[in-house]
Amino acid sequence: MKKFTYYISLILSLCAMNTGFSQKLQFSPDTIVIDSSNYTRYLNLSKKLLNRYQLTQAGVIAEKLYAYDTLNTDGILQCADVYSDLNNADKTIFYYTKAIEADTMNIYPYLKAGEFFQKNNRFVEALNTYAPVVNSLDTMNYFALKQSGICVLLLGNPMLFQMALRYLDRAAAVNPYDLSLYFRIANTCNTMRDFDRSIAVCQKGLAIDSTNTVIRTAMAYAQYHKSDFKNAIENFEKVKTQGDSSSFVVKNLGYAYYRDNQFEPARKHLTRAAKMLYNEGVNEYDVYFFLGDVCVQLNDPKAALSFLQKADSLRYPSSEVQSKIYKSFATVYNSERDWANGAKFFEMAYNTNPEDKGSLLLWAYQCDYMKDKNKAFELYTQFLNSEESKDYPKELAIVKQRITKLKEDLFFEGKAHKK
Repeated sequence: MKKFTYYISLILSLCAMNTGFSQKLQFSPDTIVIDSSNYTRYLNLSKKLLNRYQLTQAGVIAEKLYAYDTLNTDGILQCADVYSDLNNADKTIFYYTKAIEADTMNIYPYLKAGEFFQKNNRFVEALNTYAPVVNSLDTMNYFALKQSGICVLLLGNPMLFQMALRYLDRAAAVNPYDLSLYFRIANTCNTMRDFDRSIAVCQKGLAIDSTNTVIRTAMAYAQYHKSDFKNAIENFEKVKTQGDSSSFVVKNLGYAYYRDNQFEPARKHLTRAAKMLYNEGVNEYDVYFFLGDVCVQLNDPKAALSFLQKADSLRYPSSEVQSKIYKSFATVYNSERDWANGAKFFEMAYNTNPEDKGSLLLWAYQCDYMKDKNKAFELYTQFLNSEESKDYPKELAIVKQRITKLKEDLFFEGKAHKK
């Protein structure tokens, strides 16, 4: 009868566990008495309760384990793990600190504590916790090196990016098959505008897996910024064929075609990118600017004006880009023989970015063409007297000739230029 009762009890217990109807373990803390003979058994029970997310019961046992032996790292870490799941940061940190103090040579508490800080966006504390591991305890610990690099990047301070790269390079040396490392390194190098290093890192990653699209995208981006437009196009196109047709890829492919003077495919990809970005709730002025200039090159002034007006309506472009937009407006208006608006936009281009003396020169040419001799003389003289004029050796001779001629014309017309 006892055997029968035992089997019935066992079967019911198994059924309850398998069907999810098991009741949470109930007990009184006062009934738990820890000693050396049952310490491991209660530790395992606390872990099982934690895995079943019975956090209160798991915590009761873990606290009892710590009270019995304040130096047992396993028991201390169990307390930390429970309180981590309970989102009790103070107690979690307390127990991770105690675990480290109990065994300063055991790297596991450092890794767990660092991971906890990292998940809670406390990146400086995470770095300080990983530091003893990567600097002395286990200098080739892949996890600590990688997470240290990621933490530095997440701080978002460009001044610290070299430090991040040192950690990530060390992690890659330990585990050269983690392709995510190559992408992080390449992406950081791109941010730092170290495009040569980015390309070299990407080539290493692609030698391991030539189908990795994120690494190939990073390499294509670096090649574009190195003015290696043909290879950038080749790699962006390859990324597309491998299934990544994101707005980032399509947009930058359009830019690469534009810079390679392939205006039809540039228009195709930038038009698609603009639609994709619009659907994502994003309007990028540079996309519309490049589209406008592409249409200028393709002799489609109506479309050019539409795109340039859209670019002009977007907020906060840089003065350099805004100046380029105005110059493109001027080019379109001139193609329509609207000389007055052409002059107006060359003036706006220069006033927006006075450092660009090329805009000043274009404004002067426009006024000269429109026979506004006084204004042309003034602008040519302003250009000639600028320090930047030496950067335009071919134009200087023409400017000097025009100043001389305009001065004569104004004198004989009785309209001598007044300074």
